[in-house]
Amino acid sequence: MYILEYDDGLRASSWDDVWAGPSLEGAESDIGIRWRVEGTEGMARGTIGWPSYPARTPSTLDFTTLQSPGQWRSPRWDEVWFPDAFVGPMADLLCALEEKRTPAINGEDNLLTMALVDACYRSAKEHRAVEIEEMMSL
Repeated sequence: MYILEYDDGLRASSWDDVWAGPSLEGAESDIGIRWRVEGTEGMARGTIGWPSYPARTPSTLDFTTLQSPGQWRSPRWDEVWFPDAFVGPMADLLCALEEKRTPAINGEDNLLTMALVDACYRSAKEHRAVEIEEMMSL
């Protein structure tokens, strides 16, 4: 589980619970990824469907805003995060290789993602909040 808090009031959290309990031994499982984003004018929540793979389970998104008080909106779609989300980036990577150009999503983009992962590990180890900038300065 992680919680990300930003200076502008945005807070994002996720509970990645993909190896929960003794389900392989026969107990019922409660495997899933649940997320929530809270802003100053609304919030969103949902699930990521890939833990059900190979069953095609779409992710979910529900949101509410100050503009529509007392109401949750719940758009749904048929596409699934895994493997459908990889079609575009993989096609772009292959085209970039053929065209000898940098792909739209490249290794440099991933440095901030890895800094976030490292910050999470340091936060858990040292029992304190860790800024991403702290990891980027190493």
